[in-house]
Amino acid sequence: MKISSVAVNNRKAQLEVTVRSGKVLPIPFAKLDPRPSTDDRLARAYVDKELANEAVTYVLRLRRGGIRAHRPCARLQ
Repeated sequence: MKISSVAVNNRKAQLEVTVRSGKVLPIPFAKLDPRPSTDDRLARAYVDKELANEAVTYVLRLRRGGIRAHRPCARLQ
């Protein structure tokens, strides 16, 4: 499943992943590892081009040194 964009919705505590068909797939923060928290929020989330646009990479604010987690959308549904 090719991802076209990703948006962070802190109010609903989820990532909103849009696939090429236009469908929006919500991914709750609770399913992310490591999980964002009130002390360690998401700093950035983007579609990973190196993984053929089939995964989202996110970075937490307090996780310095480039720690990232790659999560394919199919595994998080």
